[in-house]
Amino acid sequence: MEKEIKPTIKGRLIVSSPEDRGLLLYVMRNFKDAVEYAHSLMRKGVKENEIVKLLTSRILNNKWYSYSAYKRARLYREQPYLKLKKPQLFSVGSKDEKSK
Repeated sequence: MEKEIKPTIKGRLIVSSPEDRGLLLYVMRNFKDAVEYAHSLMRKGVKENEIVKLLTSRILNNKWYSYSAYKRARLYREQPYLKLKKPQLFSVGSKDEKSK
């Protein structure tokens, strides 16, 4: 059986304009809030698909980022509460997306 390769990119993102930098920080803060909200919903026993719907409708407006926030929150599932200190952005790829 062939092992699937999953790339990870870590690096510094260079943003030239102050408007773009502000927008990026806004999105990163929203993602952090979504991870914390997903964690609290998981602790209450809400199902995965319901959490993704709530995140999409209330915070992120994007299904893939909402699913990514849920996946990120799962990393912290053993903690009784979650308060992240730094903004973050994380995206899980989709197998349905065709590479061009």
